Formats: sequence, structure tokens, C-alpha cells
Amino acid sequence: NTTGDSYYTRVIVKVTIEKADLTIGVKLTNPSIVYGSQTSEFEDLYKNADYSGFVYGESATQSGVLNGTLVFTVKDSNGQVVTDLHSAPVGTYTVTPSGVTATNYNITFESATFEITKRPITITANSETKYYDGTPLTNSGYTASNLVNGHSVQSGVTITGSITNVGSTANVASGNAVIVNGVGTNVTSNYIVSYEKGTLTIRPV
Repeated sequence: NTTGDSYYTRVIVKVTIEKADLTIGVKLTNPSIVYGSQTSEFEDLYKNADYSGFVYGESATQSGVLNGTLVFTVKDSNGQVVTDLHSAPVGTYTVTPSGVTATNYNITFESATFEITKRPITITANSETKYYDGTPLTNSGYTASNLVNGHSVQSGVTITGSITNVGSTANVASGNAVIVNGVGTNVTSNYIVSYEKGTLTIRPV
């Protein structure tokens, strides 16, 4: 266009606004959890996401920023999806977020790993007291503390202790305990077993 001695050129510029990069990871509350923990404890372990890349003050809770529902999927070391973590054996697990999209973001989902660690239990030999009657005092019973509900010690525990005269002696628990779940499956490898002594006492008459 011209106006007098001036010349003007119209330039049309096309601007492309590219999506921003957004990373959604898992904010673990703890890198490990004990075998047989309650389902709610496992859910608390990975219930929160970690976001990196929001722009202009946007957030995951802001309407219209993210679409869909964020979900977390847990897989074992073989890549199999695990839905019942309460019964899942000791090992390494991967949790991955998914389920949301965004108009203005390229989303990358990052996984996190956590460990299910062995559950400590204590097998304690029974204690017993009686008055002297000239016969040996023994007690082959024991208790097991901190077992997962429904699990039991099936075999493998030896109790050795005996006393005949007035006094006290240790009632010793030892062995290689075999632990089974409610349907009889051997789950011993998920436990760390320690043994505690009881006491046998004979009192004078």
C-alpha cells in the first residue's frame, strides 16, 4: 500500500502454541512396607501423585486442566498386575500412574518402586509354675506373635525345658518354623522368625 511517499507491507505471522511438557509421577510415603500390611496401608503408600511442569499457575485440581481420573497400577517383578497387595509376597513392586489426558500438556507418566519386606514374628515358649511334687515340669506349648491374620505355625518348632526340683529353668524355643496361610500354602519365606525363652518354675510346698 502506498500513502504519499510512504510504503507499507502487510506481514501475516502464524503462531503455533505448542503443548507444555507435564510429568506425573508417584509420591511414595515410604519406600517399603511390611508383608501382610492392611490394604488401606498399601493404598496410603502411593495415593498421591507428584506433578512437574504446570505453567501459568495451573494445577491438577483446577477445572479443565486435566481430563479423566488418575489411577495407579501396581505390578510385580514379572510385570504382572497385582490387585491384592495384602497377600502379595516379599519382593519389589512398581506402581505407575495413568488415566488422565490434557489439551495443553504432553503428559509423561513416571513409575516408582517399593519393597514388600519380610514380616518379623516372635515364637515364645510357654512359662509355667507349680508346687514341688517330685515329678518333672515340662511345657511344650508356645505362642507366635505378629502373624498375619489367618496364618499359623504349622510345624518345625521344638520346645526343650524340664525341671523336677525347686527352682527355675529356661523353657527354650528353637527350630525352623513352617508358617502357612489360611488355605495351607507355605508362606514361611515372607517371615523373619525369632525365638524367645519361657520359664519353668517349681515352688516349695
